[in-house]
Amino acid sequence: MSSSSDSYLAVWKRQCWKCQNQITVVMDITEWRGPHATHSGMWKQGASLESVKRFVQGSNIQFRKTSDVPEGYFANICTRCDSVQGDWFLNEDLTQFTYEAVPKDFSVLQLRKGAVVKTFNNIPELEKYRFGNGKSK
Repeated sequence: MSSSSDSYLAVWKRQCWKCQNQITVVMDITEWRGPHATHSGMWKQGASLESVKRFVQGSNIQFRKTSDVPEGYFANICTRCDSVQGDWFLNEDLTQFTYEAVPKDFSVLQLRKGAVVKTFNNIPELEKYRFGNGKSK
């Protein structure tokens, strides 16, 4: 059973939009409410950056300011060309993974008290666990 203090990290590989380098991206989807949501919740209240460093090998999360988010946010950064991988595109990936086949390297880690307690292979499996039978667990 999930706890209200649990965090959820989606992890997958994708090509950098700028240099096509294969990178590992990670999004805190603790507050993500499915493919029609407009807010990812990325590191606002969910998993700590320390958890990301401990459990997701190869990710590169840095605080960056962009033209779209001048106040800055923690973003996935390409390890080769140093480009921000925008949340809009990562949310598009998650939406695609909800309805279509997911890449073999996709997973969602459920974190509780600094430990991984469960791993999910796809978004529908996660949603069934979290919101099954119309009730929040």
